[in-house]
Amino acid sequence: MIRSFDSLPNFPHRQAKQRGQAILIVALGMVALLAFTGLAIDGGGLIALYRDAVNATDASVLAASYAICVDDTPDPAQAGRDAAAQNGFDNNGVSNTVTVTWPAVVDGVQSEDYVQVEITAEKPAYFIQVVRDGPLLVHTKSVGYCRRKFNPATVGAIFGISDTCDNSVDISGAGQSITGGVTSNSDIDFTGGGQPVTIIGDLSAVGGVEINPSKVTLTGTATGGAPHVDNPLDIVDIDDYAPGGAIYEALPDNMVHYYPVGSEIAKGSTLSGLYFFEGDVKISTSDDLLWNIVTGATIISRGVMDIHLDKGIAAVYYYDLMPATEALELPVAGFIFFTTAGNKGCTGNAANNAISYNGQINTTGVVYGPNGVVDSSFPSVTYYGAVIGWRVKMSGSSATIIHIPSLLPPMPPKVSVAQ
Repeated sequence: MIRSFDSLPNFPHRQAKQRGQAILIVALGMVALLAFTGLAIDGGGLIALYRDAVNATDASVLAASYAICVDDTPDPAQAGRDAAAQNGFDNNGVSNTVTVTWPAVVDGVQSEDYVQVEITAEKPAYFIQVVRDGPLLVHTKSVGYCRRKFNPATVGAIFGISDTCDNSVDISGAGQSITGGVTSNSDIDFTGGGQPVTIIGDLSAVGGVEINPSKVTLTGTATGGAPHVDNPLDIVDIDDYAPGGAIYEALPDNMVHYYPVGSEIAKGSTLSGLYFFEGDVKISTSDDLLWNIVTGATIISRGVMDIHLDKGIAAVYYYDLMPATEALELPVAGFIFFTTAGNKGCTGNAANNAISYNGQINTTGVVYGPNGVVDSSFPSVTYYGAVIGWRVKMSGSSATIIHIPSLLPPMPPKVSVAQ
């Protein structure tokens, strides 16, 4: 027998189950759709807020750095907050906070040349609240740097950089005459010898100034507890003077001389131009060396310098790098001796020494040893320039030292974003 049906059989339980599954799928789809919508709308708003916060942070840190550089009584915090407010972040404590820190800590060292700005901002979440509760937050941070204006006349004839040694300037020679002043980031000790010492210029020390009044005549002021003075030549990069460096490559080939470790200047040579040594260097007129008094010579090394100039030469002069390097816009000083040797120690030994200089030759140029002891015992000479070292010891008798500011490069203030 054949049966026929006008319609399919009705299964009510199966239909209800299918309807429940469809509702669940639709609900999950709606959540996913709202999440993607929230990601598009709220995420886009978050990116825009972050971009605005970054721009405001950079503007704020530049304004704060500029205040450090140019104001006599800087208030970088206020300058930074004002700049942030002009860029939409008013430090209201609700939707945003602006924090300006000065002096800032960079690489573990606190410095008044750096200022840090942090901005934290929030915006309400809309669609994204389906999967995340609370407002959306951004946090930005920037560090600004101020290289202060440098007037070479403010350094003086002698500058001891160290703020950790007891006496970063120690003058013990008798009969010396110093014109141009002395600066120290720790103490200054003028004990003098048998003959009186004459100083024309100011003495400035972060620590104390010790003068033996019976042996030292000062025309100027002696100031203890003075502000710390940054090394004005800290931006000088020794690599610029090495092969491949901007200064080295700018000079004529016949005026540059490169000596790898272990090499020495041949006896009987006439020094002229720029000399770069990778290791220690010893220069002695006992080796019949001569100095070209027309072009001059500049000696630069990564190792310890041992200089003995006591016969055969009337005077030594630095090599003037400026004509060939002026277009580079680099800080170029009139160095006669410059080394990065030394470990910033305070005693004169193999590890701490930078430059040992003695002789009876009139000298013109800047002696620079920022990481070690510059120990000079040149007697009965006239010295034109400046001596700058981590620690400076002057024991030569009857020496005349005259500061020549033009041998150090004047520098305008410079503001930049460091981080």
